[in-house]
Amino acid sequence: MNRWRIIVGRSPAAFMASAVTLLAGAVGAAVLAPALFLAWLNGAPATSRDGAVSVPPGAAAGAIVRRLAEDGQVRSERWVRFLLRVTGAGRRLRVGLYPVAKGDSAWGLVRTLARGKSLTVRVTVPEGWPAARIGERLEAQGVCGKDAFLTVVSSAAAEGFLFPDTYEFDPFISAERAANLMLAHFGRSWREAVESSSESLRGVELSTVSVRLDRVRLADGRRWWSARDVVTLASIVEREGGRPEERPLIAAVYHNRLKKRMHMDADPTVQYALGEWKGRLLYRDLEVDSPYNTYKVYGLPPGPIGNPGLEAIRAVLKPAKSPALYFVADDAGGHVFSVNFSEHLRNVRAHRRRRSS
Repeated sequence: MNRWRIIVGRSPAAFMASAVTLLAGAVGAAVLAPALFLAWLNGAPATSRDGAVSVPPGAAAGAIVRRLAEDGQVRSERWVRFLLRVTGAGRRLRVGLYPVAKGDSAWGLVRTLARGKSLTVRVTVPEGWPAARIGERLEAQGVCGKDAFLTVVSSAAAEGFLFPDTYEFDPFISAERAANLMLAHFGRSWREAVESSSESLRGVELSTVSVRLDRVRLADGRRWWSARDVVTLASIVEREGGRPEERPLIAAVYHNRLKKRMHMDADPTVQYALGEWKGRLLYRDLEVDSPYNTYKVYGLPPGPIGNPGLEAIRAVLKPAKSPALYFVADDAGGHVFSVNFSEHLRNVRAHRRRRSS
């Protein structure tokens, strides 16, 4: 009763001011609550983290949003779908790999996708790897499919010419594009190898990279078949391992064997024929029936067994001046070289004693 008297007893102006204040508070609350809810909806959840979202060819916007929600990067699939729809970004998603930073809002993610500025994929191709292993790595890192890559390499006879290095690929590019980038790198490296070996080469003409390259001649008068033959031998030298400074000596051994029409007896070619890289070959492995088994077939194998690096190619173009015909591992990361077979047998026996002790 007293409260009623107080309100009634107020002046009209005071009453109107109170009413306006109450109304403004009610309107403010009605506006503020949805605004706060939308801000919360748009904000990053506690589970957000640094990463990336991939947009593969043919991917629908809904699938991308679902992946973001499953990864804990957004609070609401519906809200992100709405933003994609009203901005039109959902209709023009570009294939690629897009950065996601911890704390990115839903609106920030939509803007990133709308800009279409994709990240690149860094892929390292180690020296000596065959095309099959390169294809596996490219597929695992989202560059292109392994089977498609091997089809391209096979049709272009490009094994051996996929230059080992670290590449920055656009994600989801064609297998042909990935292979061509490596072939182009080989072309530049081949020129560099030839120029650095100019003392031992003459009359060399280079074509652009098409895996069909010109013949070379060594300074001592020996004709070296073709660039493919150089790369084939370089791939064997690369797989023999050992210390980097030994590559010219290993190349000299194989040069000398070929000149004398001896079997190359190269373990890496047998491993390639077996389809696996074994730490130690058995005598029965040396009987494998394959044109790559250089224990049974004279001369070079039909083609490269991997993709050699620049130093292995240089070693083949400019081998060491050595009469050595044999080598065996020395258990210290290198090899022991010998000129005659009896000396080689002594080195082999010593190597086996060290391994068994």
